[in-house]
Amino acid sequence: MAGFSAQSALTGRQFVRLAAQYMQAPETVLVLPKWLLKGTGWFNPFMREAYEMNYQDAYPFLFSSAKFEKAFHFKPTSYEEGIMATATWFLKNT
Repeated sequence: MAGFSAQSALTGRQFVRLAAQYMQAPETVLVLPKWLLKGTGWFNPFMREAYEMNYQDAYPFLFSSAKFEKAFHFKPTSYEEGIMATATWFLKNT
């Protein structure tokens, strides 16, 4: 999975695959259907909020840090490097 730069956006599945690789875990994803979110929302406020905010997942979020990078002469950490460092820390500290 090498080659992801901080500027290139990852899909959710690519992120999970990369995180699973460094966490030494299976790359399984469980997606709850909207009807289940709504049903569990009757009993759990967090799930009710997840259902209400579900519209945000209909389209991908694309953010640009170009102005920030230019203004502060900042080079962001790549997804791979950040995930690898986080996973390494987590595995050492659990």
